[in-house]
Amino acid sequence: LLLTVRISSVAGMAAALSAPASALATGHILYVPMLLGFAFLVLWKHRANIVRLKEGTEPRIGTSSSTA
Repeated sequence: LLLTVRISSVAGMAAALSAPASALATGHILYVPMLLGFAFLVLWKHRANIVRLKEGTEPRIGTSSSTA
């Protein structure tokens, strides 16, 4: 996902959300509550990134920064 969209926060949030789904799909049900908690924490910590994604201002990897 990182190579496709080139936004590290999107890749990180997708990984956090896919972890509990993967645990559930592979039968590791005991890990699901813990992984859901971690996913929630990751999304909570990425609040500002989510706002920037909605605004279209989240920086992409490989683009130059215009701030000095």
